[in-house]
Amino acid sequence: MILKMVEDGKITAEEGVKLLQALGEEKSEPQPQQDEPKMTKGELSTRVDWDSDEFHKQKTSYRQSSGTSLFTSFIESAIQKIKDFDLDFNFGTYVEVSHIFHHKSLQAHSLDFSVENGSITIVPWEENDVRIECQAKVYKALDTEEARTILLREAVFDPEGSTLRFYTKVKNIKLQATCYVPKKQYETFKLYSFNGHLKVTDTKATSVETKVVNGSIKLSNTKCERLFAETVSGPIDIKFVSADKAEVKTVNGGIDVDGTVTDIDIETVNGAVFYNLDKVEKACYVEAKATTGTVTIMLPEEARIEGKLKTNVGGFSCDLARLEITEEKKDFVQKTLGFTSNKQQPFGVKLFGETNTGSITVKHR
Repeated sequence: MILKMVEDGKITAEEGVKLLQALGEEKSEPQPQQDEPKMTKGELSTRVDWDSDEFHKQKTSYRQSSGTSLFTSFIESAIQKIKDFDLDFNFGTYVEVSHIFHHKSLQAHSLDFSVENGSITIVPWEENDVRIECQAKVYKALDTEEARTILLREAVFDPEGSTLRFYTKVKNIKLQATCYVPKKQYETFKLYSFNGHLKVTDTKATSVETKVVNGSIKLSNTKCERLFAETVSGPIDIKFVSADKAEVKTVNGGIDVDGTVTDIDIETVNGAVFYNLDKVEKACYVEAKATTGTVTIMLPEEARIEGKLKTNVGGFSCDLARLEITEEKKDFVQKTLGFTSNKQQPFGVKLFGETNTGSITVKHR
């Protein structure tokens, strides 16, 4: 029964061990020593040695084999945070306070903003100062004075050094931060929110990294070399982007990207994918995947296109100029379509699209 409770997640493994030990101590009469019965093939053992080296090795090997990509690691850590997250704290009483963090003549070349509960909006401006306007709901605070004390204690604003840092690591502060930063070229631009939304406009940086567990990401007029946008549950909307490489991924939500990216990887589990490639100035690569949603790719009419599409139960729609089918398979479990368009052009787009239950559409802008 105790093992069943551990399996169902009602108690932890450590609590289960303590219960088993307590039950063992209640037995007053010593039991005669018996040889442990041998297990027959296919029989399930009810004995678990939690302290054995073999058990710890099994746990370690399982964790190590659970994925090596950055996105997989992000998902695993997000799921663990969701398990640890106190979902009831937002339903208590709170006190609203506001505060402005300001620093003149910012020298930092990188930005790193992170909040556990709340949203971040980035607004570049012509000033050389940084200004962060905070509207906060402080839960479990008794009055305004205590709420302000908690906010100033938990919100860290560090403008010194090469990286400007602003973050909160507590869940009892729901923060809406509007960040005014100098309009200039940055080296790295990192934004994170566990429960909230990220909104960025008019950003120039070598690397832009945005991550949200529960919430949306919205980028507009972003120019960078590397772009990473990832959510667990929430849509991603990117408009007027210019990047050399981009990775845009989510588990639950749609993805909408519009701009010019030389090498882009888009993936969603539950949602639709839409990508509009604005122009082709050199060879481009597009990989778009959806598990349950549709995939729509729009490409310039003058570009050369080499594509391969796969789906299990969906269909294909290719409305391209001078289209030539190079491969077509219709198996029982999967359909495949290979094609080229505008073969006379010197360079263009290499495209791979895949979906399990949805359809794929490729057409000109």
